[in-house]
Amino acid sequence: MRKNLVIAAAIIASLASCSKKDDHNTTTTPAKPTAKVMFTNACIGSGNLDVYMNDSVLTKASNIAYMANSGYVSVNPGSAKTAFVLQNANIDLVDTTLTYTANASYSVFATGAVNKASLFTTTDDLTIPASGKAKVRLINLSADNLSESMYVGNTKIDSGVVYKEATPFVTVNAGTVNIIVQDPNNVPLSKTLSGQVFASGKIYTIILTGTSNASGNSALTLTVINNN
Repeated sequence: MRKNLVIAAAIIASLASCSKKDDHNTTTTPAKPTAKVMFTNACIGSGNLDVYMNDSVLTKASNIAYMANSGYVSVNPGSAKTAFVLQNANIDLVDTTLTYTANASYSVFATGAVNKASLFTTTDDLTIPASGKAKVRLINLSADNLSESMYVGNTKIDSGVVYKEATPFVTVNAGTVNIIVQDPNNVPLSKTLSGQVFASGKIYTIILTGTSNASGNSALTLTVINNN
């Protein structure tokens, strides 16, 4: 009887040892790489929009008001039908097939007007700028025939930016400055953001929307988007 007890104890100890060894070697499945996409409603007269991908709503990119955005949401890499859908009518405002690359970042805009909507997309460099610096770019989403120059303070960042074009992100000094966007051939339509704060390490997009012959939400307007 005593001998049997010793054998049983040895078996139990061996099983416990195997169990501990198995636990130690357990590995977790690495997270699947994704792309990051920010969706922005810059379409005049659209009301709130939902974003659908391959005919399924993105719950983190729904109910986007005019001139609001979803922030960056994760999507699976690859090609996908991407649609902005009129929330109040449940019909596509505009859609297209876009290709998203793993570990890349994008901005996708619904632009134009509700009766003539279009889509614009950019690839976003979200590399953090050095301490004491910020990054900024201009996107022209105004259908007016304007060729825009952008100034940060007294420094010209870029010029010749026409409808549905984006400048690269440009590094600037952090601080408080005035932003001026103007067509040198149509100076009366210049737009200014006074006292704009660029924080160290932050990334910003300035978008021009609207038209010069409209008022209210449809007027020519500059809006700041925080990219990080």
